[in-house]
Amino acid sequence: MLKSLLRAALVAAALASALPALAQKSFVRDDLASEGVRLEEKLKGEAGGTAAGRPAAQLRREAETLMGRSNHRGAASLYTAAITLEPRNPANWVGFAKATKAITPKDWSERYELQERATTAAYVAYQRATTRPEEAQALALLGDIYAMREIWRPALNAYAESLKLAEDAPLRKIYEDLREKRGFRITNYKVDSDAASPRACFNFSEPLAQGRVDFTPYVAVSGAANAAITTENAQLCVDGLRHGERYAFVLRQGLPSSVGESLLKSADYEVYVRDRSPQVRFTGRNYVLPRTGQEGIPVVSVNTPSVEVSIYRIGDRNLLPTVRSEEFLAQIGRNAAEKIADEKGLKIWSGT
Repeated sequence: MLKSLLRAALVAAALASALPALAQKSFVRDDLASEGVRLEEKLKGEAGGTAAGRPAAQLRREAETLMGRSNHRGAASLYTAAITLEPRNPANWVGFAKATKAITPKDWSERYELQERATTAAYVAYQRATTRPEEAQALALLGDIYAMREIWRPALNAYAESLKLAEDAPLRKIYEDLREKRGFRITNYKVDSDAASPRACFNFSEPLAQGRVDFTPYVAVSGAANAAITTENAQLCVDGLRHGERYAFVLRQGLPSSVGESLLKSADYEVYVRDRSPQVRFTGRNYVLPRTGQEGIPVVSVNTPSVEVSIYRIGDRNLLPTVRSEEFLAQIGRNAAEKIADEKGLKIWSGT
């Protein structure tokens, strides 16, 4: 018995050593992997008797012929049959993805379904690929489909991974052009001039690098000796500015992101921090002038030389409904002020 078990273990070890090692895929999309399982099942049901006894290789050749004649639906049908016969062959999935991508949809609903199928099929082709060139081809196709759908970040990631597997000059140019237009970049900036301590904030297309990252070497500010740099998600802000001053900002090449890309080129900005906008407000929720204690309602103004004031007294008859209303002790807006003036109150003073 012991000899039999030992012999079985040796045979299993020999078989295991003879099997090729499966390399871990570097590009992983769990959502597409799940969709791939569902798509394969659907295609098995759609194939029907399309194969008609023909082998998968013949079906692929016939599908390529139909592709050359722009019969993309017919080609997709033949590739569907080929997938049913040889689901592990990445060439069948690549052909199906290309054919499906090229079909002119009948309506928006079919367009969405075809795009989803092409995307999933390209990823399945990558999963089933056994060589680096096959993987690179499938990822390049996946990038093309994402770019067609204007889903830029996955397109860039697929292109980049394809180029890591196999350098391709035309694909490299497509990737670099797309990265410059749609990759990690500065999208806009704004100046928070109305804050007591103004700051300039730069917005990026994607989140900045997380963790303990020092962004100081990537930001130069002329005219602000005590500038402080803070980041949050996809925004970088420079604090410590002053109203009425001009500043020169340089965001340097190499500024890191959380998507594996850095700023491609330095960007210069001339920024003017204007004075705060004129504004006037009461403090807190002051509503009633008491008979004793507090003698007035504080008014806070910013860059405002004068204020027009009207004071209304709400009589005893209207006082109880006013106290019970939702507006009591809240900030008085224009509509509420007009209602007090027209219905509830009696003007006792106005002036500047």
